[in-house]
Amino acid sequence: MAERVPEAWIGSEVLIHVADALEFVVTLEDVRDFDIVYTRKGSDELLFSPWSSIRWMRLPGADAAFFSAGG
Repeated sequence: MAERVPEAWIGSEVLIHVADALEFVVTLEDVRDFDIVYTRKGSDELLFSPWSSIRWMRLPGADAAFFSAGG
């Protein structure tokens, strides 16, 4: 992958758009070569999503830049 999610996003809420056209606001916990680790509001359970399931992610807000997972 040529681009990486900015390190400053880790620990922040981000909006992720996954392959099945669903969008979620999550807290980004870690970014790894093959997946991301996040939690959902109200839960401490760590969840994992492979990069292949993520279309894009961005910081919440109208003026936030997008990060495309590629493809």
